[in-house]
Amino acid sequence: MIQMSKFEPSDYNPLDLSGDNYREWAMNTSIGLKSRGLGRCIIERNDEIENRKNRAITIMRYHLTENLRDQYEDVKDPYDLWMKLNSRFSIILWPTVMNEWKFLSYQDFESMDDYNIALMKITYGLEICGEVVTDDDLLYKTYSTFNPKDLVSTHKAKKYTTYNDLLS
Repeated sequence: MIQMSKFEPSDYNPLDLSGDNYREWAMNTSIGLKSRGLGRCIIERNDEIENRKNRAITIMRYHLTENLRDQYEDVKDPYDLWMKLNSRFSIILWPTVMNEWKFLSYQDFESMDDYNIALMKITYGLEICGEVVTDDDLLYKTYSTFNPKDLVSTHKAKKYTTYNDLLS
């Protein structure tokens, strides 16, 4: 007999009605589903069995405020719920992440790790909103915000063709 693991709610906040925490909710929900082997349930044209979809939507609903649960109670497929929430809240998120991208500057951080964490958070927000962020975009953003006194480092760094190479 196969024993199914019990649903264990995580410690992240539910998505609130205003959508102010949508980026964090989307990141946490995506990771939470993937860690339980349910990440495919929020991908278009997935072929997951109903039992797995039901587990995924239970997790997603648990992490919505009561008002949002009530508004989307008729949605039975996790992909459909994911897309409806994305459609509703990415409109709110887009101006915020575009502004964060615009004003992100490498020289404002104490370390490359701190900069990278901020950059990846913004990048994820842009991707949620349908923007495609390429390695060239990441490299250009990083090079263009180096402190002028670090131009020698910038010149050396230009040999990298991917952002991950630059990080290493």
